[in-house]
Amino acid sequence: NFRVVAEVVNNVFMGGRRLTLPGFMVYLATMDDMHYCSATLAGGVDEDSSFRRRLLAYMMDQVLDNVKTTPDFSEFGVKVPILEAATSFFAANKDSAQMLPIRKAFSHLSVLARALHRRKALRTGRIVAVMRRSLIKTLISAALRRAKERGEEKKNESKKESTETGKATSSSDGRVATQNNECERKTNEAPKNDAGNGNSEDRDDAKKDNEKAEEKRGIDGLHMELDSTLFSKIEYGCIPIKGSGRVAATLDSVVHAVFGSSRATVASQLCEEVKRLEYALGVEQDNRGLMTPEEATLLCVAMRNYKGSWLLGAEAMVERLVGSNGVLKKVWSHGGSAGEQKTLVTARDALAAIEARFAGYFPEPQQHSEKKVPLFTTPFGPSVYRCACGVWFGDPKQPITGETLGTMKKARNTHFQQVYGSDANGYPTERSSHYSLHRVVQQVLAPKGRFGRAAVREDAMAQAVAAKLVKKAKGNFYIEKVSAEIEEVIDSYLACRKRGMREPGDGRPVGSKSGGSKDIYSFETRAKMEQELLLNATIDIN
Repeated sequence: NFRVVAEVVNNVFMGGRRLTLPGFMVYLATMDDMHYCSATLAGGVDEDSSFRRRLLAYMMDQVLDNVKTTPDFSEFGVKVPILEAATSFFAANKDSAQMLPIRKAFSHLSVLARALHRRKALRTGRIVAVMRRSLIKTLISAALRRAKERGEEKKNESKKESTETGKATSSSDGRVATQNNECERKTNEAPKNDAGNGNSEDRDDAKKDNEKAEEKRGIDGLHMELDSTLFSKIEYGCIPIKGSGRVAATLDSVVHAVFGSSRATVASQLCEEVKRLEYALGVEQDNRGLMTPEEATLLCVAMRNYKGSWLLGAEAMVERLVGSNGVLKKVWSHGGSAGEQKTLVTARDALAAIEARFAGYFPEPQQHSEKKVPLFTTPFGPSVYRCACGVWFGDPKQPITGETLGTMKKARNTHFQQVYGSDANGYPTERSSHYSLHRVVQQVLAPKGRFGRAAVREDAMAQAVAAKLVKKAKGNFYIEKVSAEIEEVIDSYLACRKRGMREPGDGRPVGSKSGGSKDIYSFETRAKMEQELLLNATIDIN
């Protein structure tokens, strides 16, 4: 009988190849799926009341008791029935084989988990613990795949280019010549078409759109998706606001955030598989499930705040993320009762973990933080003579000498250290309350850049500034008024441009310096430019 059934299984599921164990595992999964459908259609009644379910259970039991494999489902070792192997696999000592039960796909383990529970081979708590580990590993694997996405695409593009280059090299001289002539013809025609139809600008816009779409892939895209799950308020789609942290409403929302929109179908399949398993194990009714939304949120926080390399395997990343978090360690190894499960991670714990990201920033005095953000006095930066709070660092009526510059710079830097927590030179630090807004605005609005000729603020400008802040800037910009500050500072720069002021990188001389020199940012240059404006009463001196 076994040989007859094995031959049928191989013909149906393996295309006639003699792959007995894989064939029977597919057969077992098929029967399991039919068994679940019968249960849901029957309204969840006891299986003994349904002939169809009892028949399917009998067929699954025949596979579990008669088809043999090794305890770790590998090619080597003493073979035992699948049920015995699965029992050993799930009951492995967590100290000696902690990672072992998660090396199989979640869907594969789900079939075995339902079989073990139906046959009462292991206690439910142990099955839940192993499947929770598998789910955590599956989510971390999905995050790894997204983090590596752009790098792999670039690697594939390089391989493709190399292959095409090799093919072109091996082509005949006549064919190469023809291709070169065709390329030359197109090159000569391109300027005419661009001039007549504006195709150059269209291509530039398309290129920028592609770059923007690419930014949503890879680690940047993963961070954006996780932030959208963890925060209720995000400015420009990339700056989460302190105090707006929230616990994920459901496990499903976390799964979709980790997998991303490009793999939404896979995410939905995983969510459905989790629900099937919870239903079979009887943990769906107490709202406990494999993972609570609080636990899933904590896992999101761990992935979002991870600063190390993502060029790792799934097991290594699990060790890093779980091993470095005491609470996640408990979630990983826990297999106790429902009551204990609910208290592992509370909503307060999850929120505290989310908001911990903003801890340690310098506390700017409230009276000072209520003042307006420093605006551009010239395109080279905000005022060097006074702070936005009204404190003066020097007298613009005094001649600029080395001594007056030193006194003014020292007073300015000391003030910034006191109110912002800046470095010794008055610049933002990783934990200062002010941030590199002015330098980023200069880079985005550079004369030779995308907005080099713009005179009116556009939404794309603010979006570009926000994206660059998140990627490179120092300081605390996770504040409620960040969007208002970005817009105000952009407007102040454009106001300077409208007045015809020299800008960094526009090529016009600044004193004895050229506009492209780094010296244009010097304290002395900025002081002279601002003094000239103040003494000419073009800006308010009071």
